[in-house]
Amino acid sequence: MRPVPEKSPKLLDRMRLTLRRLHYSNRTEQAYVAWVERFIRFHGDRNQGAW
Repeated sequence: MRPVPEKSPKLLDRMRLTLRRLHYSNRTEQAYVAWVERFIRFHGDRNQGAW
């Protein structure tokens, strides 16, 4: 039996992990994630593969 490949983390999950690894504060993480969420909502799903 082949092992099931793990899914790579989504963009915001990768961003959160990176911010935590760099020791950013929780409030900074929340603000950055909110900015990116608004950016994605504004631009919709077009060209999502480039992110």
